[in-house]
Amino acid sequence: SVGGVSYSYLYIPSLEIGGDLPDVYELDGRTYGILADVSGKGISAGMLSAFVRAGFDRREPSLAKALGKLSEKFRELNPDERSYITVAAVSIDERAGKIRYVSAGHNAPILLRSGQGINEIESPAPPISNWIPDFAYEEREIPFSKGDILVLLTDGVTECPNASGDRFGIERAESVLLQSRSAEDFIGKLKNALGVFSGGSLSDDVTAMAFDL
Repeated sequence: SVGGVSYSYLYIPSLEIGGDLPDVYELDGRTYGILADVSGKGISAGMLSAFVRAGFDRREPSLAKALGKLSEKFRELNPDERSYITVAAVSIDERAGKIRYVSAGHNAPILLRSGQGINEIESPAPPISNWIPDFAYEEREIPFSKGDILVLLTDGVTECPNASGDRFGIERAESVLLQSRSAEDFIGKLKNALGVFSGGSLSDDVTAMAFDL
């Protein structure tokens, strides 16, 4: 629990050094959830993850500004075009009953509204890279109700393949969420579903975060 918001997460690196970066923290009475995924695998991905951990400003209340600062620092590294970072970030204001969110080339957050079903949050924007210089990320806001569950996933979940080459997909992840009673229940069910689907063989880092609202 951070800032009065309970959460659960799943993190399975495919190699000894992972390229996914989940983070949860509190700032000014709000609970923040950040899920970043860097290009590559192994040591190069680990180094880029370390850059994200050091470069993301956790003291900045605006998620859009925090991503903008991270993008500026990333371009200062002068990376090649194969390097990029995807990010999904949310801030949860329990008192106001609102979620602020921003995305950079990442799977959209998913909100399970209690008794109302799935609400996929749309926020199309490119990854942090040198592809589109000075892109301005935009922060948006949606309301939530008590009992809702908020989920962030990396593509290691949605693109997880089985023996036939089929991908797990967002639909299977949402189906698991619809059967879940809480964040912890969802993470446990998702881990089991991925294990059965993949036969226990994961080719990419798998990371998921879920919040009880």
